[in-house]
Amino acid sequence: MKKLLCILLMIITVSPAAVFAASDSTTPEPYKKEEFNPVLHDIRRAEIITFGSLPFVTLGVTVAYGAYGYFSGEFSSFPNPLDKSADSFSSWQQAKIFGVSLGISAGLGLIDFGINFARRRNRAKREKSLLENSRQIHVIPYREEFIRSGGLEKIESGEFEYVEETENLSEVN
Repeated sequence: MKKLLCILLMIITVSPAAVFAASDSTTPEPYKKEEFNPVLHDIRRAEIITFGSLPFVTLGVTVAYGAYGYFSGEFSSFPNPLDKSADSFSSWQQAKIFGVSLGISAGLGLIDFGINFARRRNRAKREKSLLENSRQIHVIPYREEFIRSGGLEKIESGEFEYVEETENLSEVN
């Protein structure tokens, strides 16, 4: 009985693995450009800029806050934010520094998002106006008679007259 249960358990356990192992490839495919909305790219970029700038902005705000405290007479010495043995800021001061840093970083991310959003909108408007206002270009291949009669040489020498627009394309030689 134990052997039968063991064999049955193996069949139940191994059979789904055989079904799912039939897939062609296990390597992931890279995302296609059309797979995501461009606004999502801008949101992701703003997130990266916001959190990427946070350490640098925090360092700058810490130095600026320390300089303000030193020059206003609140601190007896200029605080070094990189020295762990020196007097550190209180927890309330650290919370204020981090809050200001977070606000500045979020502002940088939002400014970048706004600039990219405006650029894309202006580019789309420009492309739309170009498509609406541009004339169509008709490409007309040369006929063999035209080439045999020396038409290409006439075009290069300037003897051939250039026709701006034609109503009937079959009349052009």
